Amino acid sequence: MARAELTIDTHTHSNLSPDGNDPAEQLAAGAAANGLDILCITDHFEIPEKEDAAYRDLLQIRYHEVLQTRRRHPAGPCVLAGLELGGAIYDPAFAEDLLRRYDFDFVLNSLHHIFYPDGPVDYYNVDYRQHDAQTLLRDYFEKLYNQCRLGLYDALAHIDYPTRYMRLKGIDCPLEPLYDVIDPVLRLVAQQGKALEINTSGLFADFHTTLPGLEIVKRFKELGGELITIGSDAHAAPLVGRGFADGVEIARQAGFRQIAYYKRRQPVLVKII
Repeated sequence: MARAELTIDTHTHSNLSPDGNDPAEQLAAGAAANGLDILCITDHFEIPEKEDAAYRDLLQIRYHEVLQTRRRHPAGPCVLAGLELGGAIYDPAFAEDLLRRYDFDFVLNSLHHIFYPDGPVDYYNVDYRQHDAQTLLRDYFEKLYNQCRLGLYDALAHIDYPTRYMRLKGIDCPLEPLYDVIDPVLRLVAQQGKALEINTSGLFADFHTTLPGLEIVKRFKELGGELITIGSDAHAAPLVGRGFADGVEIARQAGFRQIAYYKRRQPVLVKII
């Protein structure tokens, strides 16, 4: 199995994400215990929920807590300040202003909900007896394409995010029939010089695959993609870095010879060996 010159996790959440468990300090300790060289803490900021207290009041605290953790552990893993920016398409001006206010090292681009006239679709709670999975996925990729066009990110997180919950509910969700809407997203990410994330969280779910899987990572390479990041999507300290070696191997099989992490919004390349 291939390995990388550094061990990296570019997608993690502290307890200052609404669904996170442990403070940044513990994530750093978990990274050290798991042998990581680089840890990026990417707490959530959901633009559609920007007025909720969990986001409105805590963003500055999150950012500075990561910086404090970095100062307290100079000899440990390099701790970077990131953000998972969700739903930027729903208020691009606000999202752009937010990124101007903080010197993040790294910004993940994610889309967790689609908003329809009758309300948002939460893929976790969808009754798939009432909704067609392929239609929902087509809508998702079309919206994701428009969000990527904003360019307010460094790496596209878990491009096939809705399939996580479809698979957990036993719903068949083949992606091949959707390549006509997936390929434009991959091509755009490549043309923008952005990265595609290999999210390893799915390896530890019942469906046992990364998000996306090898075939989509290969297509990204074929369509001109050059940058790959690897993130565990850990929401607890013991899980930081989980699946990194598998992510490196998928990147290698797809034809990549390096992976990336980001400092001050610029990619730092790490060889696969």
